[in-house]
Amino acid sequence: MFTLILVTIVMLILFLHARKQNQFPGPPRLPLFGSVPWLKLARGMNDWMLCQIVTKHKVAFVRIGSLDVYVINDFQLAKELFSSDVFSNREPSHFARNHRWLKSDEPVGIFFTNGEKWSTQRRFGLRTLRDFGFGKKKLEKTINFEIDEVIDQFSKEEGHDVKIGNDFSLPIINILWQLVAGYRFQPDDEEGRKMVDWVQRLFMQSPTILQVLPFFLIQLFPSFGGYNERAYITETQREFMLRMIEEHKKTFDPEDLRDFIDVYLLQIKNDKERCEQEIKRIHNVYCIIF
Repeated sequence: MFTLILVTIVMLILFLHARKQNQFPGPPRLPLFGSVPWLKLARGMNDWMLCQIVTKHKVAFVRIGSLDVYVINDFQLAKELFSSDVFSNREPSHFARNHRWLKSDEPVGIFFTNGEKWSTQRRFGLRTLRDFGFGKKKLEKTINFEIDEVIDQFSKEEGHDVKIGNDFSLPIINILWQLVAGYRFQPDDEEGRKMVDWVQRLFMQSPTILQVLPFFLIQLFPSFGGYNERAYITETQREFMLRMIEEHKKTFDPEDLRDFIDVYLLQIKNDKERCEQEIKRIHNVYCIIF
């Protein structure tokens, strides 16, 4: 009985402390559970977004487990906020830091970078992909080829019912993969097929539970919510991509840029040379002055 009373007092203190910390209106919050006991989830995990207790405020603060969410219900306010770079930052998750590319406190790449670094990476990425036909008519040849391959595959099943599962995943990824890495996965390519299936699995597998639970609980029970499987797939894909980049480095020719990876390698080379020249220039100036 004493333990129950003690736990109740501790939860009440944490509850009052949480309310004091955040002045935005919204449903009450409890430790570990957050606002879940006050939200309607009858039609699914995202049903809470339409709860009146959330929608009646211009900005509502909701805690789903350990995930803090600010819900903007006013169009003009949303437009004003998202026109500012301050509200465009993406904070990498614990999962990304441990299993994607992020091994330090400084984010890299496009998805998790912010500010000028994000703008530079985004401009470079869009420009390079457009140069290789992304969003342009010249990509039609590649798309039509993949369509013909799918039709041929279905034609072999003539007279039989065909269950369409991941049959469209391979051609779609092939179109993008030719822009990125310069080649396509073949239907009999076991490793390539596995990579495509894993991409499909990651998209179908909802990471919501991994975002909601405190990270220390996920580390204690890594099999719960598919964390172990998701981590294995992500790390295997990372190793596959690193191997592709190393193969590109071995056959790299600055006069014959085949795909996105080649252009990125050239940009890294040019940036490194510019940095070396700048360091040399600064050193020469230093020597002249002193």
